[in-house]
Amino acid sequence: MIVVSENPRSNAERTCLAVTLAKTLARAKKPDGEFYNPQNVTIFATLDGAALGVERVIDKRRFKCVQGDGSVISLQENLAQFLAYDGETNHNHLVLCPICYRERFGDRLPDYGVLPGVDVSPTAVIDVLTNADKVIDF
Repeated sequence: MIVVSENPRSNAERTCLAVTLAKTLARAKKPDGEFYNPQNVTIFATLDGAALGVERVIDKRRFKCVQGDGSVISLQENLAQFLAYDGETNHNHLVLCPICYRERFGDRLPDYGVLPGVDVSPTAVIDVLTNADKVIDF
């Protein structure tokens, strides 16, 4: 699990790094080019990081993410790639802290990610936290 607590507007580089790391961990390759066993990677967006769920926040073209191969993509493209990857047993998720999101954006549904209780188990946050083998905090 990767915890993102900072708004991309405040620190786009940190947010890009968190999403890139999540995507890389989910698709990690061995030196021989084979993939490691698929990893479930969840980004848990808390505090101001809940802005990851709002398209108008992350669609700013100035938010550029440098990839491991040196290429540059937008934060929006980076997040979309992370969320689109769905291997045989790997289901990447962006879970938004419901308290944080509602405090900042009211009852508006997110454009990206899920809020527990909205077509998602109300215990999604508990499930993410109790099942995380490792936690990386950004």
